[in-house]
Amino acid sequence: MIKSNFIKKSASFVAVIMLFLFTLISCGSNHQKNVVDDFLNHLKDGKFEESLVYLSDNESKEMYVKYIESLTSMDDLDDDTKKIYDVVKSKVMDFTYSIGESQDITDDRIKIKVTINNFNLYDAYKKTLQHILSEVLVDQDASNVSNTENISNLFISYVEDLKRESNNGEFTLIKQGDNWVIELDDEALSILFSSYLDMINYLN
Repeated sequence: MIKSNFIKKSASFVAVIMLFLFTLISCGSNHQKNVVDDFLNHLKDGKFEESLVYLSDNESKEMYVKYIESLTSMDDLDDDTKKIYDVVKSKVMDFTYSIGESQDITDDRIKIKVTINNFNLYDAYKKTLQHILSEVLVDQDASNVSNTENISNLFISYVEDLKRESNNGEFTLIKQGDNWVIELDDEALSILFSSYLDMINYLN
């Protein structure tokens, strides 16, 4: 009888320890996912300065800042070009997302799966160019189709037809002191800004 009670108490003790460990791990994972969630929400809401708090300092963070600045700096632009910038910025920020499973790499490094559903702006850009080129072949007077207003209206019309596409990847988080921050890399930047980066690279 004594042996039976000892076994029951031991089993109960082990169960309590396992539950504690599971809760501890689960809370830690949820906290790290919250960091990703908060970062993406700030980006969606256009709170760019606030989003920087969740990023570690590296070259990719600097690139992130440059991409954001290129979306928000519209000084000395004519009205039609500003219309293009406005719709690009709007669509880049108009994404949905889901946060998946996490994987511990080391005690202070973790990877979290992320799916970003955004618009393929590069596709709209290519269709705009193709449309203009086809018109120029028909009408040798390119001024009728290649003026800024026409290009702006064409691009916006193609953008409005876009549907969101899914981009899957992983965010790396590292522990700095007591806090977890996102260590941006090429993969993370790609799933966030993929089609916008394609446009920039093409123009460059």
